[in-house]
Order: sequence, then structure tokens, then C-alpha cells
Amino acid sequence: MSPLPLLGFVAWSGTGKTTLLERLIPLLGQRGLRLGVLKHTHHDFDIDRPGKDSHRLRQAGAVQV
Repeated sequence: MSPLPLLGFVAWSGTGKTTLLERLIPLLGQRGLRLGVLKHTHHDFDIDRPGKDSHRLRQAGAVQV
């Protein structure tokens, strides 16, 4: 079994990571890829709450967030 491909983005808050992924995820999905997103934070957050990054990325087409 071959290893899963991995792509990572790291930058300061407010630099456009989520916006970039919102545009990239649908394009990769159109090419037949099933995508999962991992988010690391030192803040407490409610996953998949409308308006939050995790919700926006699931709406963009990520299978798992």
C-alpha cells in the first residue's frame, strides 16, 4: 500500500489559508480526490459551526474535517 499524499498549509491567522482551501478543495475533488482536513489550534472551538473555518472547508467539499 502506498502512503497517502499530504499537503500542509501553515501561516498566521487572517492570511487567507481557509479562503485558499475553499477554492482548492473543489478543484481537487473534481479530479476524483477525497479530501480530509486537519486543523490544529490552541484555542477552544466548536467544529462545523457555520462561519468557522472547519464548517467552510466541509462546505467546500472536504469529506472529513
